Amino acid sequence: MRFLNSLFVGLLGAGACIASRNNNNRAFGYPGYTESVEFITKQAAKQSKTSTFYIQDFPALWTNVTSISLSIDGVDTFVFGLQYSPSTSPEGVTLPLVLGPTGAAGCSVDGYAGYDVVGKAVLVERGTCPTGGTLAGRLRPAAAAGAEVVIIYNNVNSHVTGRTLSAPDPERFVPGGFIDRVDGLPAVERLQAGESVEITFLDRNLDTSQPSSTRNPPPPLLKRLKPSLTSA
Repeated sequence: MRFLNSLFVGLLGAGACIASRNNNNRAFGYPGYTESVEFITKQAAKQSKTSTFYIQDFPALWTNVTSISLSIDGVDTFVFGLQYSPSTSPEGVTLPLVLGPTGAAGCSVDGYAGYDVVGKAVLVERGTCPTGGTLAGRLRPAAAAGAEVVIIYNNVNSHVTGRTLSAPDPERFVPGGFIDRVDGLPAVERLQAGESVEITFLDRNLDTSQPSSTRNPPPPLLKRLKPSLTSA
């Protein structure tokens, strides 16, 4: 127990140094995480004469938006990448923007009956749906109706700071972005007035369709440790 206490105390001090060498980031999936695992493993190996240790892997889903941008008729617009959204092509897409259904109708593909959305970008308001939450519940029906991109504008006036689609669903998701209400409503008004609106959208993410190991990559030192479920 004393060894474990000293190990964690040591990690607290080393953690700051590890983070500073890795852009202040020790999160899973990044080099700072791997370096933290290596530090703990090396410290544990010092007790190899009296104890055996192993690292237990488990799958974890994660995403990283590497590049995202949105322009509405050539005007740059703030957009937040939806976690687990598929990527667009590297050069992005330019598409006509159309309105999706509002309220409960926006929660099902049946609500898109009569809407010409195939191959287009759909603008839809965030809202509660019976399944899929307030974002995935809006994106899936638009995608099922044939939309190529879905832009969701906030249903409250607060600034968008980040949202998630909850889990990867590459078969039923299309690229999507989340924008502020103050930017969405003017586009809604223009579309309702019969104007043509065009967007250019770029969203590049690391592939999240498969779970990643928590060890990224496994430190070579682990191969020299004897597997055991306990430490004595």
